[in-house]
Amino acid sequence: MKRVNKIAIIGGGISGLAAGIWGQKQGFQTVIFDKNSAPGGFCAGWKAGVQQVGFCFRGLIGTKENTVLNHLWRETRALGNTLIIQPESFLSVSENDRSITLWQDLERFEREAKKLSPEDAPTISMFCDAIRTIAEYEIPAQKPDELLGPLERLKAGNKEAEKLLQKASEVSMKQFVNEFRNPVLRRLFSSVQPQNGTLASFLFQYAMFVSGNYGLPVGGAAAMARRMAEQYQRLGGVLRLNATVEQILTANGAARGVELHSGERYFAHWTIAACDPDITTHHLIPPNTELDKNFQQRYEDRLHNPIFTGFYCAFRTNQDPGLMLHMQDFEVEPFSIGKTLINRLCLIQSSYDSQLGQNANAQFVCLIPQAEESYNYWEELSQNEVLYEAETNKIMKKVLEQLRKRFPELDLKPVCCAAPDFFSRRFGAYHGTWSPFVTLPGIKYQPMPFTVPGVRRLLLSGQWMHAEGGLHAALIEGRFSIQRICHKERLPFSE
Repeated sequence: MKRVNKIAIIGGGISGLAAGIWGQKQGFQTVIFDKNSAPGGFCAGWKAGVQQVGFCFRGLIGTKENTVLNHLWRETRALGNTLIIQPESFLSVSENDRSITLWQDLERFEREAKKLSPEDAPTISMFCDAIRTIAEYEIPAQKPDELLGPLERLKAGNKEAEKLLQKASEVSMKQFVNEFRNPVLRRLFSSVQPQNGTLASFLFQYAMFVSGNYGLPVGGAAAMARRMAEQYQRLGGVLRLNATVEQILTANGAARGVELHSGERYFAHWTIAACDPDITTHHLIPPNTELDKNFQQRYEDRLHNPIFTGFYCAFRTNQDPGLMLHMQDFEVEPFSIGKTLINRLCLIQSSYDSQLGQNANAQFVCLIPQAEESYNYWEELSQNEVLYEAETNKIMKKVLEQLRKRFPELDLKPVCCAAPDFFSRRFGAYHGTWSPFVTLPGIKYQPMPFTVPGVRRLLLSGQWMHAEGGLHAALIEGRFSIQRICHKERLPFSE
């Protein structure tokens, strides 16, 4: 059978690059179109004057050797031969001059937590036992669920861990926090996740960290994206940067390729939209195209499908942070960002990675969580450049003031700040968010559809298609897109 050969890929982030790499490996002719000047999407970061700014990179799932996910990262050359840093702590929180840390060494956390709060010992034990079980879990990444055969489905996953995660998906973080009596432990678990989100999401992330499957590749996410782009081009793929897609071309109810902002058209047998799904469905395909009802419901019912965004502040220092922990959450003097009162900050530092610093400077980031309503505030304020700049500068100054009080030895200098609307304009992120819709407790998770009913030969790809989101989800979904095309065309997918 003659192979269908051309695939147009919209978006050069992790998912688009993954689709391109596996597309080339399967013998397709792929072209990736990205509106930015560097590949990687969010991972690429941006320039603030002469300073390159990396997006907040807390960790990568899939860094543990001899796991399926690590094999996939290695296959794309994303990790190359780079060193993987395993921070000793996931998060450290202080409250009223007392502190507690979620260590990579789970036994250490368990000892310290029980010493801090003997009355919470039974709850601490149950939590740690759950982490130990979930730490053995491997994310299903070999095939899309709908392509698994009966035997493959039986072998997939870890049933005990899956059962625990399913049970935890019915519990909100707020409910979990209320299980503890000690105020420091309550603060710790209030700081790790949105309080209306599920306990399952946090258990999964911390378990991956404890297992050693959640590390920090030297060079960060931008270096990963560059290595993937290089591998893609080595395989014969074409990477078109500064190439904004204006619309997806359709005829007779099927995608036929893309048209760029310049008017250039590229015709293809399949189109993969590896950009934000809101961009695809509300801007790139023809108006009034039939959409999946579940998909529409996510965007229309904002109460039951919340998202979170944030205000981003980056700093630098040429001082040695010494043994400073990777991520710290602490009290500050209250101040406001828009209509949100801020009384705590979380500082993430990257002094462990000399490649992320410039001119001997270490980079520090505060990513201050904001509810979706914050996006509307900033979008409206952006209509007045003078007021917008004054407000962002005021917040940056206030955050820097608080950090200097907390860490006077660091001599932090401001680099840049970014409000939620910036991420929407720069990266096409829906309402400035960096993760998919939050699944609420007790609501059965419904995967985002990867097809558009009104447009055949078009696949949606990216972290939004995966429950927990993240770079690993983008990687998996990019690969899944090519497997789905092979299945539809009755072509073998070569491992």
